[in-house]
Amino acid sequence: VPLGYEISFDEDGRFKPTKIKLDDGKTVTLRGRIDRADEFTLTMPDGESGKFVRIVDYKSSDKTLSLSDVYHGVQLQLFVYLSTLCKNGYSPAGILYYNLSDPIVEVTPGATEDEILQKRFEQRRMSGIVLSENDMAERMGGIETLKSKKTATAKNFNAMFRHLDKVIK
Repeated sequence: VPLGYEISFDEDGRFKPTKIKLDDGKTVTLRGRIDRADEFTLTMPDGESGKFVRIVDYKSSDKTLSLSDVYHGVQLQLFVYLSTLCKNGYSPAGILYYNLSDPIVEVTPGATEDEILQKRFEQRRMSGIVLSENDMAERMGGIETLKSKKTATAKNFNAMFRHLDKVIK
């Protein structure tokens, strides 16, 4: 279910900005606008309800998530977005890039329309990382909608959020 599109997190936004206190006492305020966020409410094994969120960032060309770049502070945007929503009561479901371009696909002569559509679908699958728990990939439309099969546990996502704070400091 869409949580929203063009979701702002700043002082006047739907969510408050993320503030990180630096070692020197100053504060870094992270603001942004999330292209799309989807929420999932699940009944957990203990009977409690859990609210999960995934971030979808629209791109005009193919983009992949590099965990090495995230670790070194080069590709932080989607983790900042997800971390912000997790600080507002959500659990991480995933972060994904969606390529908006109309792909040109190579097919064999005489390919059927279904074969062409399948190739186009393969080119437009989302890339990123999803929660490995709670059958989250299936809840997000199935593993076949994902270009990469990168997954992480909730513990992994939380470790990345802590690392994000360190990188920014």
